[in-house]
Amino acid sequence: MNRTKPVKTIEGDAFYEETIRKSRFLAWATRIDSVDAAAAFLDSARRPDASHNCWAYRFGPVYRFSDDGEPGGTAGRPIYMAIDSQEMDCIAVMVTRYFGGIKLGVGGLARAYGGVAARCLGSAVILIIREQITCDIAVPFDRTGPMYTVLDHFVDVQRLDESYSPSGHHFRLQIDADRFDSFRCAVIEATAGRATIEILPQDPDAPITIPP
Repeated sequence: MNRTKPVKTIEGDAFYEETIRKSRFLAWATRIDSVDAAAAFLDSARRPDASHNCWAYRFGPVYRFSDDGEPGGTAGRPIYMAIDSQEMDCIAVMVTRYFGGIKLGVGGLARAYGGVAARCLGSAVILIIREQITCDIAVPFDRTGPMYTVLDHFVDVQRLDESYSPSGHHFRLQIDADRFDSFRCAVIEATAGRATIEILPQDPDAPITIPP
């Protein structure tokens, strides 16, 4: 997934239960890191004894939803709209219904499924995922002091490793992608253009970086 912009998601699983006109609705939301993870979650969250297991998920540009036997557009889409209205991503939501004997009608079903999903997501702890850039920077020894000044200024930079060679001081660093350009300019200025900056390739299978 290309995470060029910050992604709003949830820290861990969230649960919500509500009885609406004798029907019991159970919502379960979770963070996903792939479409396959969404499928695995939905399979595990399905309750075979329930009347309906309706769901939706979004992972970047990919989204899916299911009414699971409810009238078309009354369950899966409202669940997805709850995700979309809260501007969330990397999210899967299952809403299970145990029918209580009273029909809710098309509008009532949509309000019930969408509302339960929204309240479930609203109860979760929110996290922001940001794309990270990892880079190697080499500076001459006489520019080490100014380099440390830059690092002290950019407090969000993670120092992964430091080493030395006959040519100078080497840093392996990680920084939010949206901060990288300003950081690179600061390094170039502080080292009088003598720094060597190499962006390392990103592992597509690496887990999503979640800030503390």
